[in-house]
Amino acid sequence: TNADVRFARNQLRHEVVPRIEALLPGATLELLDLADRSRAQEHAWKPLVREAFSRVVQPLGNGGFVLARPFLLAYHAEINARLIRVLVRRLGGALDRAGTQTAVQFISTALSGSVLELGSGIELGRDFDSLSVTRRVAASPRHRVEVGRGRRGEGATQRHTDQTVVIEGPGSGSSRACLDGRAFCVDWTVGAGLRFPLEVRTWRPGDRIRLPYGTKKLKKLFAEQRIVRAARARIPLLVDSDGAVLWVQGVARAAGVPVAETEFQIVVSDAEDD
Repeated sequence: TNADVRFARNQLRHEVVPRIEALLPGATLELLDLADRSRAQEHAWKPLVREAFSRVVQPLGNGGFVLARPFLLAYHAEINARLIRVLVRRLGGALDRAGTQTAVQFISTALSGSVLELGSGIELGRDFDSLSVTRRVAASPRHRVEVGRGRRGEGATQRHTDQTVVIEGPGSGSSRACLDGRAFCVDWTVGAGLRFPLEVRTWRPGDRIRLPYGTKKLKKLFAEQRIVRAARARIPLLVDSDGAVLWVQGVARAAGVPVAETEFQIVVSDAEDD
């Protein structure tokens, strides 16, 4: 088959390369030398890319990645290009030369809040001093858990995106998470004033929470606390039957809903807290 010019490799070998050599004697050896040098340079780049990966990249729970932009900018643009291509491949995509150049320019010049489509549903975004490489996931109505008024000691476990939502009774040991905001706890005496059923879900555009000084959009609250866009979709919210936000895990608790450390408690936490 090596003589069959129906194959591209044989057209190059038997037709293209001889014509190049006839026009430019020694070109074949130059091409071989170029290939050897390119291969050697790639071997030299690899340890630098691995070093940059370990210093700059942090995985996200949804399969994406967050990158520390100030550290990334300290590296050569070729390191940035190779690093972005590695991350895109890990998310199932691929970047051509033009796409890579656009991504590298975005890293250097994009303003906070900007998003660049990289194809295959993959996005490169900038939030403050962080960059994110994530796969866009369409919202699903299944990403919610309803919490009804239960009996003392009643509990349930449901799926909430890739987290576990737990509703527990007293003595479970989770009350330690109430005061630092990792769980939402309320006794039934206080809870009698809540509008059931409650719902655990992710945030939506327009969501607001009542704070001691007034209401605030969650988007603005996330920005003030420098929570990157890629991480916001993983933060559970607890809302009442009217849609009022009661709690944003680890971020804020609505004014007028006191923390309870005794009596029966609703505790909503993710698997890492249990």
